[in-house]
Amino acid sequence: MPTPFGGIQTDKTRFILMLNRKAAQTAANNSESIATAASKRLTLQTQRILGITVLLSQLPLLLHLPLWLSLPGIGLVLAKLMAKPKDQFTIPPALTIVFVLLCAIAVFFHYGHIFGRDPCVAFLYLLLGFKYAETRRAYDASLLIILCAFLLLTQFFFRQSLFAAMLSIPAMYFVGLSLFALQRGAIKTDTRTMVHVTARLFLQAMPIAALLFVVVPRISQAPWGGNGNGDGQAQTGLSARMSPGSIASLSKSNEVAFRVEFKDQPPLAHERYWRGPVLTGYDGYDWFILPSDKRAQASTNSNGRKIDYTVTLPASYQPWLLSLDTPFAAPTAINNSKLLINLNQELQIDTATTIDQPLRYRATSILSDRFTPAMPPNTATLLTTATNPLARSLALEFRTKHANDAALANDILLWFNREAFHYTLNPPKLGDNSIDDFIFTTRRGFCEHYAGSFVFMLRAAGIPARVVTGYQGGEMNDGYMIVRQSDAHAWAEAYIDGQWRRYDPTAAVAPQRVEQGASDALRNDSSRSFLSRIEIPLLNSAKLQWDKVNFAWQKIVIDFDSTRQQAIWKKLGIEKPSGWMIVVALIAASALWALVILKPLSELRRNPLQPCEKHWRKLSSKLATQGLVREKSESYTSFIERACRQWPQYQAPLRSIVESYHNGMYALEGGDPHHHQQMAGQMKSALNELKRMR
Repeated sequence: MPTPFGGIQTDKTRFILMLNRKAAQTAANNSESIATAASKRLTLQTQRILGITVLLSQLPLLLHLPLWLSLPGIGLVLAKLMAKPKDQFTIPPALTIVFVLLCAIAVFFHYGHIFGRDPCVAFLYLLLGFKYAETRRAYDASLLIILCAFLLLTQFFFRQSLFAAMLSIPAMYFVGLSLFALQRGAIKTDTRTMVHVTARLFLQAMPIAALLFVVVPRISQAPWGGNGNGDGQAQTGLSARMSPGSIASLSKSNEVAFRVEFKDQPPLAHERYWRGPVLTGYDGYDWFILPSDKRAQASTNSNGRKIDYTVTLPASYQPWLLSLDTPFAAPTAINNSKLLINLNQELQIDTATTIDQPLRYRATSILSDRFTPAMPPNTATLLTTATNPLARSLALEFRTKHANDAALANDILLWFNREAFHYTLNPPKLGDNSIDDFIFTTRRGFCEHYAGSFVFMLRAAGIPARVVTGYQGGEMNDGYMIVRQSDAHAWAEAYIDGQWRRYDPTAAVAPQRVEQGASDALRNDSSRSFLSRIEIPLLNSAKLQWDKVNFAWQKIVIDFDSTRQQAIWKKLGIEKPSGWMIVVALIAASALWALVILKPLSELRRNPLQPCEKHWRKLSSKLATQGLVREKSESYTSFIERACRQWPQYQAPLRSIVESYHNGMYALEGGDPHHHQQMAGQMKSALNELKRMR
């Protein structure tokens, strides 16, 4: 029977035909075997989704792999992804073995070995790009998706920051989208539908992921760490040796060295000396750590104020910890209770292994510039080399003037203050007699130049002395302090009148370095770039806010260890859960999740709503609110005609909606999702005209 829209069949006949076609198509799809589906060639749509997945999985590793290695791995993916459909290519199988061997050789020559964290990740990175370039069929794509998920995990071997987690979210989403596209196979599915369904599943899976994070037993140490130097990773922060220019180079980095939370009032600016490696050895050019007694020795000085604090230290791949001023006792680890921490007789704190994962520890210190050691200094605190004769002669002149060691040390500091020394990050290169060159020729240097020269002169005058490296300063940020690599510093300790006393010759040359920080002291230094000398308050505030978010991520997520997990179980009345309890908890939570999420989702999958159907439901709801409800036996066309009689001013958009709906559903059943989307767009435009319907 003709309709007002040009001879279109009645609704009843139309939907009977639609149901018959749908049943026939479902039967045909179910008749295909799994093996046949797996061997089918991938559609262009699936190939492009896979390519984006591979790129997003590779992206986080660009921060950790050398550029020469990253470009080939990502270049193979881009070449295939950006090629036109008629120019799509695949690598011949004969080249696979050759490429794998070349990758292994390249990785070996770069890292020096093939087994370890860095070379294995680099090898997988290259192979992933190659695997995508040769992927043609469904079973290749399945393996490729698994490799993408594993490669994405490897970025956390390097850094577990909030930024790393944010980088992984798009890649994980596209892993799910790739699985959806692969499952659909050759069935034509609208990309927008796949995107929406995957996003819904992604959001629905988050509660289960959060539950697993809380319930699954925590490991005390990262399985990829432990050796500290076996993978050739870049070591950050202070090192065991100090040469002229080493700390100046470190100070050019604005990276966070560690963060500190204080129990009470934080120390003043001139009290923020963070003690690190103590350098007693000297070979005429470098200062370095000497082996010492590892027995814990607490300071006997109690004149200063005690201060309790908690340090959050990123993975530094070094064995030492930082302490404020004079540590009172060995710190206690919070998130790694099995870590052995030592406090030696030089009040240097170190561990039995390198710090290859973020560490939080509690410590107590005494704010004082001197302390009484448990035993007198050894002979290594005196000079044993015959270098720098001019500096030796100058030290002997000071010795003839002062019989008192304290007066001699203070006079040398005054001499540094009076002479034309310049504090800079870019000092001239020094010769074999580096201290002579610095004191009498260049007179331009950073803290390591001043500390090393001062200690040398004290030793030449017969006073035991040593260099202490660490950090000086820190910036408060709403309840905690940020200490950056740019705060790296070196100062001196001299053994005078039975005590080790702190002297900072850098402060004699540039007092603002201690009171205001290295950035202010070097504000006009020509060695710094123009941009680094510009202070933008809004940008600085944004950086501090971002650091606050990172610090919260560190404490809530990264520091969630077995101790905090046990505390959650205790709140639930379980002292120590056994394996079966954890399994039962997971099964119960999964069952609840299935009832709340999966059941409605399965019903939705049985009758999936297409865009045109969604718009029709919106129209039906709109008309129902105006008192017009469609009868069960009433066709869509008759229903709209009744609406047109009630609201004649809206006849055009109402008839446009029903016509677009019929045409859109026909287009979808005929395998034309693009035309279906066009009709859905027309329905949406017509719905917008009805917003003012009363």
